[in-house]
Amino acid sequence: MLDRFVIEAQRSVLLIIDIQDRLVAAVGDSERVIANALHLIECSRLHDMPVLITQQYPRGLGRTVQGLRDALPEAEYIDKT
Repeated sequence: MLDRFVIEAQRSVLLIIDIQDRLVAAVGDSERVIANALHLIECSRLHDMPVLITQQYPRGLGRTVQGLRDALPEAEYIDKT
């Protein structure tokens, strides 16, 4: 029964949602959030999973934090308003 819930890397994507300069400043333990996101990025690379990043109104809230942008030069960004 559990095999129905197995995640397959070939059919998966890592979605990073709104880890942006001004938003992350309001998050408690933001350094840990960023470190965990970087860890997930490394895991996605091991399994050849694509990465999508959303940014909520980047003109006003800033872009995705620099450390994540540096780790993901090939990522697809989706801007939201």
